[in-house]
Amino acid sequence: MKLSENLTFRANIFNYEARYYEDYNQGAQKIDFSSIDLGNNSGIAKNYQTFQNFLNYPLKEQISQLNSLTRLFHENEELGEEEIGKKKTPISKEGKVFIQIILEVLSCSISDLKNLSKELSQSSLDATSKEKKKTSANKISQNLINTLLLLDGIIMCNVDLAGAIELLGENVGVQVVEYLYIILDDSTNEYYTDYAKEVASHIISCCLVFSVKTEYNVNDYKKIIDWIINYNIHKNKTRTCLLTTNLYIILSHDNGLQCFLQLVPKGLETIIEIMTREYSINIVYEAIFCIWNIANSSKYISIFEENKENIFDKLIQVIKMNKVEKVIRIGTLCIKVS
Repeated sequence: MKLSENLTFRANIFNYEARYYEDYNQGAQKIDFSSIDLGNNSGIAKNYQTFQNFLNYPLKEQISQLNSLTRLFHENEELGEEEIGKKKTPISKEGKVFIQIILEVLSCSISDLKNLSKELSQSSLDATSKEKKKTSANKISQNLINTLLLLDGIIMCNVDLAGAIELLGENVGVQVVEYLYIILDDSTNEYYTDYAKEVASHIISCCLVFSVKTEYNVNDYKKIIDWIINYNIHKNKTRTCLLTTNLYIILSHDNGLQCFLQLVPKGLETIIEIMTREYSINIVYEAIFCIWNIANSSKYISIFEENKENIFDKLIQVIKMNKVEKVIRIGTLCIKVS
């Protein structure tokens, strides 16, 4: 299995609805470089061959090179006595180029879709020109999906790589979180599809928690949590999967946990309601994982001491109803820790 296919699968297996993956399989499942103006994107043109070569490496080698990028966090640190003389895996230059190309394609796709959307809104555009621009916009929109899924898949291989992606974005002038919010915040551009928005929100959530570049504050977390909750409400509360797959990451950080419990009305009630309502094992697991994050915080131990929202009773109920090992394990841990 090639890296792009593997990463796409990893990004989709739990995080998004199966129907989205089925839709994705109907289109082009790789970046179409023919739709990119390489004359105005010299970085992509220069490193295109390295990108393609990387895709042809054996899967084990590809993953190993990507994982080497976590050493970017410590490359300027002095080695301790116990580390001196030990052989270190070098940071993969090709892995860096691979991610940087993805980020550059992401950047130019967002820019091109913004321009095309503006052009398509002009009433003076004739039918032939309009059709050509729509075709171009659809291709670029597919490129956008491919880049997002690749980034998300890389993160799902190793969540620490969210921090590496953010760092490498600086090398090519892409502020990752800022660029992804362009997709989330633009409600007028039809080429920023729901699928693109959902994947982008997950990457943002991971970048906030695993960043080594920026210490994101409570307001930063409130912004993404508000977007996720409002999006779910706008979709008639059908995107529970998106809600939990983001929240169980966000609530692993103290600022994310504080934001959710103190600034989000009925935040705890919402998670407990999802945990006891859902029939999807993975959503139930992620909801309980959110509660486990709460249980591990001494700051919010009163939630369990006072049995708010009947949290103990609900946990026991879910453990009894679900025979899946991972649900029983994490549910039991919540009760023991608290």
